[in-house]
Amino acid sequence: MNTVPPSPAPAWRGRLHLARWLAFPALLLVLLALYWGSLELAHHTLRQNALDKAAARATHTASAVAVQVNTMAQGLDFVLQNLIASYNDGGTARLDESVATVMQAYPDGTFLQLALADASGRIIYSSLGHAPRVSIADRPHFRAHLKGGTPRLYISAPVLGRVSHRWSLQFSRPVLQDGVFRGVLVASVSPDYISRLFGQIQAGPHDMISLLREDGTYLAQSPGNNPVLGRKVPPDRPFLRQRREASGLYAATSIADGILRINGWQRVPGLPLVAIVGLDREDVLRPVEAQIHSARWRGLWGTLVFLSFGALVNWLLMRQVQQQHLLQTMYDIVPAGVLMVDPSGRIMEANATAHRLLLADTLAGRTLAEVCGPLMASTDGVHRLTEIARWLTLGAGQRLHGILLHQPAEPERPARWLSLSVACAPDPRLGFVLALNNVTAQHEAQARLAESEERLTLALEGGSLALWDWDIPSGCIAYDGRWSLILGRPLNHRITDVTAWKNLLHPADREAMEASIQAHFAGSDSRYEAEYRLARADGDWVWIQVRGQILRDPATGAPLRALGTALDITARKSDEAERVALQNRLEKLTSQVPGVVYQYRLHPDGRSSFPYASPGLAEVYGLAPEQVREDASPIFDVLHPADVDAVMRSIAISARTMEMWQQEYRVCHPDGVVRWVLGHAKPEREADGSVLWHGYITDITARKEAEEALHQLATTDTLTGLQNRRSFYERANAELARTRRHPTLGGALVMVDLDHFKRINDTFGHAVGDRVLQHVAQVMQDALRAEDFAGRLGGEEFAVFLAHASESGALQFAERLRGRIAVTPVILPTGPITLTASFGCSALENGDPAIDTVLARADHALYRAKSGGRNRVEASAPRAPL
Repeated sequence: MNTVPPSPAPAWRGRLHLARWLAFPALLLVLLALYWGSLELAHHTLRQNALDKAAARATHTASAVAVQVNTMAQGLDFVLQNLIASYNDGGTARLDESVATVMQAYPDGTFLQLALADASGRIIYSSLGHAPRVSIADRPHFRAHLKGGTPRLYISAPVLGRVSHRWSLQFSRPVLQDGVFRGVLVASVSPDYISRLFGQIQAGPHDMISLLREDGTYLAQSPGNNPVLGRKVPPDRPFLRQRREASGLYAATSIADGILRINGWQRVPGLPLVAIVGLDREDVLRPVEAQIHSARWRGLWGTLVFLSFGALVNWLLMRQVQQQHLLQTMYDIVPAGVLMVDPSGRIMEANATAHRLLLADTLAGRTLAEVCGPLMASTDGVHRLTEIARWLTLGAGQRLHGILLHQPAEPERPARWLSLSVACAPDPRLGFVLALNNVTAQHEAQARLAESEERLTLALEGGSLALWDWDIPSGCIAYDGRWSLILGRPLNHRITDVTAWKNLLHPADREAMEASIQAHFAGSDSRYEAEYRLARADGDWVWIQVRGQILRDPATGAPLRALGTALDITARKSDEAERVALQNRLEKLTSQVPGVVYQYRLHPDGRSSFPYASPGLAEVYGLAPEQVREDASPIFDVLHPADVDAVMRSIAISARTMEMWQQEYRVCHPDGVVRWVLGHAKPEREADGSVLWHGYITDITARKEAEEALHQLATTDTLTGLQNRRSFYERANAELARTRRHPTLGGALVMVDLDHFKRINDTFGHAVGDRVLQHVAQVMQDALRAEDFAGRLGGEEFAVFLAHASESGALQFAERLRGRIAVTPVILPTGPITLTASFGCSALENGDPAIDTVLARADHALYRAKSGGRNRVEASAPRAPL
């Protein structure tokens, strides 16, 4: 065998090994930099998401506070109007009665004082007792009503009272009598009352709710009024600069306690007020920063482990580079074709197998390009020569494997695949060794297997699944490399003792998992599924979902093997835990809020439900939240029948206009109790066309009862229970207007005056006189129809309005009533008192401008009845009736 002088190995080969060795640590550093950069970006996103959620919560709460403030102000305005009506009707005595009712209706401490000032500003009445000699003429809440115009509610800045020497908010209204300004009624409301209302909504310990005037003056704040009363917010606040905006957000440090808060603000509808809800930014970010701190520590430990692993790999690579220069090329001793080739690529020697595989009688002396070139896959001759030249550049100890040569099919021989391996001799001057193997069967099998493995790999990677295979009798478990990613630690691909695997289980899951496995072993079901926790290398626990199939002995049914997949479900479990925790916090918060906090969804097909309702639903509606979660009809079943249509219409209008829903209505409880409630909610259009309202419902029964009591005081004569003069005039004028629109209805008015009533007072005393008036009022009430009404105009003078009656009908009624009074004496312990009364009647006529005209005619007829001897009925002079 001839040899040729060896050619030296290229110098660049050593530099390539060095470059490869240095590239690995550089790659590690780049990966670490990318990891920490992405981690910090995720932390920034986490903080921003927390701030965005807090901003949304502050905005929604500010909107709810604004609605509550508007409701409170409307209630106080209603109180002031009714107190003014009481004063106009009965003076300070009647006013004092109404004030007592108001004080009972509101919580203790709400009002510091209810005071009335005359037109000069001097206090003429005070709920504190005797009216102090104080003037409020210089106060803004008095001067605001001197300009005239439409009477309205005025809300002042906080005032330090001259009598009480306490801070108060002045809610005032002008007192008008026949359109003439007579003074101002002032309700001095304690800011602490508003603070307590805000305190019921406040969630966090450092959260703050404030109420301000539009000029930035503080009216109330929770917690604590003292630091801010008498002060204003800085002029840079957005609601001071953006007058046209109804709501917004800003971050600022509070002047009360120096805490930086995320503030949502909302202007109160119809009032020059702004509601602000501030959430402590530090409280918002505290759980996020704790999570970030923990993540950084985990990242640091992971980095140390990663660097340690990289150092080990780099050391091994260096060792490999060194060994490649020390190892000598060994000939492959296999039943294969062997070719000895000189450094120029000419075959020096070949064994018989090589001749048979290459279908050649002679190989020695021929070149590799001549023998192997035609069998190479490429049809490009230049590419073939380049590839063969590459074989000849191998250095000492280097080799090439898996070079495929293809022999096309012939009429009497199928196609064949040959595997070529090239190895350089220990001394490159000796040339190369080539080994040939017939790999046709393996190639075809590998092609089929590669296709199958590709499909399996794509399925596993797409589902992030790891494989496991458990030989049950031996306890040996085999698994793929994805388990290392799940557990964060390098693992062998086989565990010979199942106990080692069970030691990775969370202590709380071991017993349940063991019981689950045994149940499947004992049962007939071959499929297995379980969820449990395994220990990661960093000390954390990872949740996995395991699914598999058990293979059994066909003869005995004993389990022999189990194999399947595992999926990392830690993120899903964490999300579930976070949702449960959030739900618990929400339930705890809403359970402390009076009334019901809820979400109401109206679907496009008309179905409705309450996806969420706080526990207060049971108190307001007598229903559990679960009863209406899927179907809201039980709520509408307990509404007062007279209110159902109004509630449904208001919901439909809000859904159509997407405006705030607000409605007062009654709820009928199973025990027969009827409660008044007030609902507020803000609508939101969803992607499927549904409308979702977020709002709350409060019980306003006490307020309604107080309003009814005030209405009774303002419209009823307290002695007789009949309508008082003002109320009778208002209702009679309304009836007169109705008869103008429908002349055929008609109507008449009867004036009644008791005969010799002064003699009864002088003889028996005023107490008996009051008893006589009550007796006559009852006789009159018994004689009225449902559509008629009576009133006491003053002293012993009464009036009766008869609907749908002519003057002749009024005369008949008056005659019947006269007879009843005459035959129904007042029974006293001292004996009966016989009464008589005189009556004057007048029908409503064309051209009557007001009820005063009709009363004048009836009064003239009454005068004639008195002059004619009393105890008689007279009609007015006849005119054209309506």
